[in-house]
Amino acid sequence: MPKTNQTVTIEDDNWKAIIMCSICWKSPQEEENSSLPMYSTKCGHVLCVDCKIIYFPNKHSKKPCPMCRTTVKKSSLTRLHLNIC
Repeated sequence: MPKTNQTVTIEDDNWKAIIMCSICWKSPQEEENSSLPMYSTKCGHVLCVDCKIIYFPNKHSKKPCPMCRTTVKKSSLTRLHLNIC
């Protein structure tokens, strides 16, 4: 996963299958001209901003990753900066 402030460019027609929220299965751009902020866990799984807010209700929240059950701290989530071509 990218380090902080690093942008990833995706040139794959199947990007929706690659980057989806591990909880609600939304992709970064569900609707034309909109962008859903996405976050990566240290174990490499992805959460959308909506699920991040619900799943981690406060800044000290710690929960199991919804995909692999590795412990994830809200403070360790990394915002993904995506350029989808």
